[in-house]
Amino acid sequence: MEPIRPVPPQGLLLTRVRIALNGIELIPETSLTVRPGEVVTIMGPSGSGKSSL
Repeated sequence: MEPIRPVPPQGLLLTRVRIALNGIELIPETSLTVRPGEVVTIMGPSGSGKSSL
């Protein structure tokens, strides 16, 4: 049986993401890099696309 190898920490990379709803652009073309161990907070008013992002 092979020993279990630990998985290295992963980050998050979003490249040129756009979000629109019913023709209304909520988030224009956006890129985001979150490195392992970083903490990022997404803030904005209700309906601005935070959950979609």
